[in-house]
Amino acid sequence: MEWFDVDDDVDGINFPPEFNQAKMLWVEDSKKNLDQVTKLMAPFVKAWFVPAGIFDSEDFFPDQSDIDAVKINVVGIDFSKEPFPLCKVEAWFDVPVSETFSTLDIDDWQNKTGQYFYQAISFGWEVPSEEGEPLTFTYGNHQGVECIPEVTG
Repeated sequence: MEWFDVDDDVDGINFPPEFNQAKMLWVEDSKKNLDQVTKLMAPFVKAWFVPAGIFDSEDFFPDQSDIDAVKINVVGIDFSKEPFPLCKVEAWFDVPVSETFSTLDIDDWQNKTGQYFYQAISFGWEVPSEEGEPLTFTYGNHQGVECIPEVTG
């Protein structure tokens, strides 16, 4: 996803100290400190594949449960927006698909239906809370997203 941000109400949230550390490094020199900043922020970035984000997705995804990413790569952080920074991120998902999906011409189907698999991808931040359960804030806006399905197995 190309630079996502959060538009949730975040009043009263106590951000982990890693957020302040990362911001100080970013302000000091965002390019030079990029690796340190992304390492500090990466544990708080989450990604999900949400089959219900695609109309009639039951034909392709027998399990309609949200699927956590198996790998997330934070490639950019920009603290020019607050309280959450802008985030540029990549994610990989292992999504069980139906036989129908396996034989589908994906590009043709997407172009014909106006349904795109990137519509099922969601990113956000997860921060600890005093109540024990982490607080999750999903993206509100983004500057572009792409999904490249690959059928394996």
